[in-house]
Amino acid sequence: MSADTARAVAPALVPYRRRSRRRWLWAAVTAAVVAGGAAAAWYGWRAWQSAAPAAIPTFRIAPGTVRIVAYAKGTLQGGQADRLLAPSIGGAMPRISFLLPAGTEVHAGEVVVRFNTGQEQFQLAKALDAAQAARANIAAARDQARAQAIQDAYSLQHARFEVQLAKIAVRQNPLLPVLTARQNLLTLRSARAELRQWERDAAKRQASGRGMIAIQLAAAAKAQSQAAAARRHIAAMTLRAARAGYVAIEPDTSGMMDIFPGMTVQPYHVGAQASPGTVVAEIPDLSELRVRAHLGEAGSAYVAKGQSAEVQIEGLPGRVFPARVLRVSGLQGNVFSPGQSETCVLALRGSDPALRPGMDARARIVLSQMRHVLWAPAEALFRQNGKSIVYVRRGGAFSPQPVKVLRQGATRVAIAGVAAGTVIALSNPLAAGKAQP
Repeated sequence: MSADTARAVAPALVPYRRRSRRRWLWAAVTAAVVAGGAAAAWYGWRAWQSAAPAAIPTFRIAPGTVRIVAYAKGTLQGGQADRLLAPSIGGAMPRISFLLPAGTEVHAGEVVVRFNTGQEQFQLAKALDAAQAARANIAAARDQARAQAIQDAYSLQHARFEVQLAKIAVRQNPLLPVLTARQNLLTLRSARAELRQWERDAAKRQASGRGMIAIQLAAAAKAQSQAAAARRHIAAMTLRAARAGYVAIEPDTSGMMDIFPGMTVQPYHVGAQASPGTVVAEIPDLSELRVRAHLGEAGSAYVAKGQSAEVQIEGLPGRVFPARVLRVSGLQGNVFSPGQSETCVLALRGSDPALRPGMDARARIVLSQMRHVLWAPAEALFRQNGKSIVYVRRGGAFSPQPVKVLRQGATRVAIAGVAAGTVIALSNPLAAGKAQP
């Protein structure tokens, strides 16, 4: 081909080559954009998957100690209480005339409760008057007996003289006429009879005088006994503290025939009557503080005497006082606190001036401890189809894993069926839609 022909064809090929290069350029740009979008989508998906577990709180299982505790709530009180009982005097219901307010600190011998002693004071005055009258009667009876004895002695002496005179006259009978002699014998016989009669009468009068004195002595003894009884009754109407402590007033249930759950019972107060033998007040011992707390049904089933506990007192934040379980009673209803369990009494070890009776207290009672076991927080345990499960993180998702619960506490659960180091969810990932089936 000639040179002219080549120059004629060349200009026609140039536009075609330029268009081919542009197509390749646009194809490359399009491919790069598509690849970049795909890479961005892939990296976004990976970032979303990696961020999903971070949105759910997790816990890594490790060996540790699980403490099984029971919780109780109650009131701080004193130790063994000195009970003050209403006196039993003739079956009557004494009326309170003086009563220290609840919570008052008292010392040994201090008056806590005093009952109205008007009737007893009247009985004492009556007995004292009777004793005084009996003493006066005794003196009069003794004076009368003494005067009668003097009179009887004179009469007896006179009768004896008459007998002696009659005997002297009888001795003269051999010298006297028969009629005079017989008269002397009759006179002697009469004098002797009169002497015997005087002796009998004197003995009777002496016995009567002694009897009268004995009656008055008995009346005086009876009056003195009544006065002593009235004094004892008056003393019994005043109740004193046997030791130092504080006053706790008991509810007044005297005269209540029907008591139903939930009813409000007022404590004893001035003017109230108390049935004989009922507890009006108590004086707990401040040297040994206790917590009288209520347990739930689950707690009372495992709490036993001697278990250790920790007590926190409201009003003393940050303070924890060691204690031990003193006694526990089973579940039992109470008309004054329906739905409550029977009390659990805990004895605090030691005392503190900051502790005051009546403070609210919360106790944590250690039921048992399991050492070197795999444990998980209680919120990580779930139920599925009647089985206990945890949600284990595998890759970027959570899946349910059945476990065996060895012992469950309030905050920790001892489990088996997973290995140490396993990461589990602390909340249900199904609720957030992040679990893999």
